[in-house]
Parts: sequence; C-alpha cells; structure tokens
Amino acid sequence: MLVLSSLAALFLAQFLPGLLLVKLLDVGRDREERFVIAAVLGGPIAALLYLVVLLSDWSPLYWILLVNVAVAAVVVPFRSPQPFRWPRSTTLTLMAILFAACVPYLLTTGSSYLPDADGSLVVDRALQRDVLFHLGIIRSLENDYPPALLSVSGIPVGYHVGYHLQLAAWARFFEIDAMDGLVRVGTLWQLMLLVASAFVLARRFTENDAARLLSPILILCAGFGYLFFLRPSVDWWSLVFMDVTLVSVFLANP
Repeated sequence: MLVLSSLAALFLAQFLPGLLLVKLLDVGRDREERFVIAAVLGGPIAALLYLVVLLSDWSPLYWILLVNVAVAAVVVPFRSPQPFRWPRSTTLTLMAILFAACVPYLLTTGSSYLPDADGSLVVDRALQRDVLFHLGIIRSLENDYPPALLSVSGIPVGYHVGYHLQLAAWARFFEIDAMDGLVRVGTLWQLMLLVASAFVLARRFTENDAARLLSPILILCAGFGYLFFLRPSVDWWSLVFMDVTLVSVFLANP
C-alpha cells in the first residue's frame, strides 16, 4: 500500500506540477533532463498548493487545484521540440548509481524507523536530534498553519516548512504516514533527485562518461566528514559536508 500511495503522491503531487512549469518556462535540452528538472521544481509547487489549502481551510480545494494542474501538465505542449533522448548506456549508468545509493539506505536506516513491541522508537544516531522535531511539525501541518509543537506549549514555530508542507499533504491526502514520508519515501526521493541532478549537470559540462559517473559520487562522499562521525564533538559536521547518506548507510543505529 505504501508503494502505491508513494507513486501516486510523487507523480500527481510532485512530477506533474513540475512538468507544467517546465513546459511553460521551456527549460531542458532533452526529454530526460526535462523530466529531472520537473521532478525538482515540483516540490515547491506542491508545498504552495497545500499551503493555499491550509490557509483556506477547505480540503476539497486541494484536489481541485491538483487535478487542474495535472490536466494542464498533460495537455499543454512543449514550446520547443525535444531534439534527442539519452543513449541507453547513459540511462543504464544513472539507474545503476541510483540503485547503489538507494537500496543500501532502504535496507538499513530506511527500514529501522519503526516502533518496537514496547512502543519505543529507535532512531538513527545521525538523525535522533531532529527526527522527532520534524515529525511534530509535519503532524501539526496536517491540520493547521503555522505549525505548533506541544513541546513548546503550542506556540507557533518559526521554521522553514516548505518540505514539511509536502510531507503533510502526503499524510493528509495520500495516507502516507509522516514517519514513512520523512524517513523512507521522502529521503529516497531526495536522494534520487540529488543523484539525477548531479548527473544532468555533469552532462552539461562534459561528454566523458567517467566524469558524469563521478559527479554524483563526489557529491555523496567527497567531504570525508564520515571519517570523523564517531567523534561526538564533530559528528554534526560530518553531516554538513554532504555525507549524511554514507553515515546513515554504514553506521545505521550504532
């Protein structure tokens, strides 16, 4: 059920809104690049649509807006022709990178954020400081804006909530629990967008397949912060230097 709900949310509430904007702005030089840009740009649009619904306090407005945007994304034509598609070898290379990055996370950290028999939630060391805070914001945004947390006496939280709006919309309209959205669906989606965006950017600068392959790898692990993760005084910096994926995969729940 989670897989089907996730596919519906990502396609209807993220990809299609982004595709409409890509068509209107006429960005991207080929089909695959346009699809990647659409997937990235769809996030802010999805958050904005849900914010409008929260402010209007009328749930049916979400589906009215989303259906109209989705239909427009399908009906509106591209302003310029798509000159070519990626070679099959390029597509297979990107798929291999995505597989290598996503599957280990899903089998380790991504599968561990579940309550145990006593109802206790064991979280990854890399995220335990923040995960409950973000869950609280998401659950608050499922019903109202601005978000408020019980831990601070219900006072509205002044926090950048764009991504949280997306996850709250998934929870409210696609029945994707906030925990699943934050740790599994959302993280995997962001990881895929990070890898695909780096790959697309590299194609703009070089025709060398090795350089294209190296670009997402460098983004994921070039900071070497994970080498210092076990030192409490600097473990936060290991995440700042773009190493959160490797930390989560190889040091899940230490």
